[in-house]
Amino acid sequence: MRAQSILSALCSFPLPLIPLILLAACTGNDDSAPTGGDTDTETATGAAVTISSPADGSSIYLSDGGTLTWTVTGLTLDADHIGAEVVDGEGHVHVYLDNEYMDATAETSYTYASLTAGAHTFGVRLAENDHTETNINATDEVSVLVLDPSVAITAPADGISLAVSSTSLNLTIADFAISEDVGGAAAVGEGHYHIYVDGLYFDYGTSLTDALVPRLSEGAHAITVKLANSEHIEIGVETSVDVTVESGAQYVAIDGSPYVSEYGSATVPLVVSVDNFAFGSGRGYYVYLDNVMVADSTTPEITLRHVAAGNHWVEVRLHDQDGVETGARDYIRLDVADNARDISITSPTDGESITGDFNLVATAANYLFDPAAVGGTNAEGTGHFHVYVDGIYWTFGSGSTVVSGLTRGDHEILVELVNNDHSTASPTASDVIYVTVN
Repeated sequence: MRAQSILSALCSFPLPLIPLILLAACTGNDDSAPTGGDTDTETATGAAVTISSPADGSSIYLSDGGTLTWTVTGLTLDADHIGAEVVDGEGHVHVYLDNEYMDATAETSYTYASLTAGAHTFGVRLAENDHTETNINATDEVSVLVLDPSVAITAPADGISLAVSSTSLNLTIADFAISEDVGGAAAVGEGHYHIYVDGLYFDYGTSLTDALVPRLSEGAHAITVKLANSEHIEIGVETSVDVTVESGAQYVAIDGSPYVSEYGSATVPLVVSVDNFAFGSGRGYYVYLDNVMVADSTTPEITLRHVAAGNHWVEVRLHDQDGVETGARDYIRLDVADNARDISITSPTDGESITGDFNLVATAANYLFDPAAVGGTNAEGTGHFHVYVDGIYWTFGSGSTVVSGLTRGDHEILVELVNNDHSTASPTASDVIYVTVN
């Protein structure tokens, strides 16, 4: 008779007659492999196991360790009896990875030690003390995608020297999708990145190319990029490069910017400061609004008008006499409120030729003209406008006014919102046209 047949015969005797040395063999007293199981989630006696996290079909980060958690009902988990003889209502949990047995535990969580990136199936099965699964028949499993994000700075090169105060980042990102929904609900595997300069947070970015890092002073700097979800929570993935700004490098910065959470005017004044660069003789800067060039200035101050409500990117780029950009750049983020004030000259039109006195007509948005209140007590959002000719105060109006006494030639006509008492409204708005008097 074969050894297995002998063992089966001995195990068929009543339990008190079986020698103790054979008891373990008859009851399966070991902690190695399980003895079966299927995809049912509950037994006839009510024992059940349910995976609580991660959710089926979800994505997780490899750096989080791949922790599986579950709940068990109808079965008492006993770590001391794993591999011991069967006791009704008592057992443990078998953990699987891609249908391959991993471990036995009496806990309600397990962390996969050798998880790899990619698609995986996490599974759990209830087992009796002797590792038998078929008598309980309670299982659960989930499919997950394990992500291993990475980020690399491909430009500028590590250790490079810069002749200007700014540099552009080019990035390569894997296993992580860049999302424009900054500040929205977080989702695993997507978001944006944070930029740090010398360990201090500078800004966030959503572009893989030309992510601008401006206002770098002379000397050495460390630029670090960290991946973050849409809620700005960083996920622990980062990379860095070292750069050095040379002595005498051109520097440009937008000073006194109106950037707040919501700017209340469609008129945006900018003040630009430079170092190792001189304005004039064709040297100045281009102004870009949402990556479209809208102005060219050779003076430190410039005003953008009629900027639409919403989020905007305002950038200045230094250029030489020949109009070629030097590479020194700066930017601000601008959020113009939906109810931002604005004023527009509707007559005469820009560039129009006129004869003698003329009637100037202006309309306002989100601001009320009140002719009866001119010179009276201020009221929020109410007032009139002042008219300036070639920078000199000329007259005032509430909707329309006569402009007289202009000499022949070209003139700049500017209107600006003011309060009832003639003080400048805050925030104010303005418009400007150029006319020729014949």
